[in-house]
Amino acid sequence: MFKDWLQRSLLSRLTLFTGAATLLVWLALSISTVLTVRHEFGEMLDHRLQHVARMLLDFDIHRQPDLVRQQNDKSFSFAIYSRDGVLLASDQQPPLPLLSNREERRSRRLLEHGGQRWLVAIARDGERIAVVGERSDWQDELLEEILEHLGWPVTISALLLLGLLYFALRRALMPLQNLRAELAARTPNDLTPLEHPVPQEIRPLTRQLNQLFAAVSTVLARERRFTADAAHELRTPLAALQIQLEVAGRSPRPEARERAIQQALTGVGRTTQLVNQLLELARLEHLDELATDTLSLQALVQTTLDSETADDVALCGQSDLHIQGHAGLLQLLLRNLLDNARRYGAAPIRIELAADGLSVIDHGRGISPETLQRLGERFYRQAGQTQPGSGLGLSIVRRIAELHGAELRFHNHPEGGLAVTLSWPRSGNEAPA
Repeated sequence: MFKDWLQRSLLSRLTLFTGAATLLVWLALSISTVLTVRHEFGEMLDHRLQHVARMLLDFDIHRQPDLVRQQNDKSFSFAIYSRDGVLLASDQQPPLPLLSNREERRSRRLLEHGGQRWLVAIARDGERIAVVGERSDWQDELLEEILEHLGWPVTISALLLLGLLYFALRRALMPLQNLRAELAARTPNDLTPLEHPVPQEIRPLTRQLNQLFAAVSTVLARERRFTADAAHELRTPLAALQIQLEVAGRSPRPEARERAIQQALTGVGRTTQLVNQLLELARLEHLDELATDTLSLQALVQTTLDSETADDVALCGQSDLHIQGHAGLLQLLLRNLLDNARRYGAAPIRIELAADGLSVIDHGRGISPETLQRLGERFYRQAGQTQPGSGLGLSIVRRIAELHGAELRFHNHPEGGLAVTLSWPRSGNEAPA
């Protein structure tokens, strides 16, 4: 449940992590402050006791006995000894004892006396030794009081810091909220770019979204155009089929009825070919990546020719380019090129193999420069063309070439006829030795 809660809210996750980090830093600083205050407080008390011990040596206890009688502070005690260790004066009984040399060398001199722990300082003047002590429990109480006065402001400031942190994170994430609201308010058909100003850290996200919108818009426009063109192209043959079947049904003469039925069957064949090409092109349009193998272009061409028993096609050239490609799609490409050459060109047809690809050349009259520029467009047919067709064959060829990273060029051959050249970049497509 906690994990799901974190995944639902980026604000909660950031607040939790930054708050935890802040509290850890605050805790570390608090511990460091306590240790520093304790150390400095101990140093201050030690210096004060040292100062008091030196002051005691400046007094003549025998001439000022009231100094001893007026000392009623139970948390403070002193004793003065002679150099030989004889007690000269003390404010308590039993008096604070002398320390051993080892105890005296400690940086923090603590001793047990009268059931209490005392912090002790010592001063010497050659003849006397002053021992001054202060109870450590009183020091601890004073230190705790100081830390308590420091603790509340620090705790309150930490809570205020967490509140400010939460508010700052909400403000920092506001552009994401605005972006979400803008996307939620859009209609499904609204693919215009996001133009709402966002911080630099969010710009890559909006940039990628805009690129996605542009890509989806292009795909949708292409699909709409494809659907409209397909509907337009199918309308004519279907209308012709309807007319021919109506003629066959109404004609009283058997020969007229037979002729209408044959024309209808021919129309069905053309419509079937058109639908198959439409389906093939639609499938190719949705392909982005291919499962490829290393292929011999020469062997691929020969296999295609053998499968078609193409007696009107000659294979020329000995180059054997090895490429990464999909054999089935490349054979479909070759069949469409050969079908186009047979329909709109003239025999003989030849396929010339080159070091970087191949060319399919017919011996027709060639075509105009204006028509060359439009070859490969969907449903495009040259004006005045009498041969049946849909204008999709070369569109399929162009798409397969794009999927294989090959360059497709249409040009008139110097000896006459149309030449369609397919070439691959040389890098990575060399024939193996």
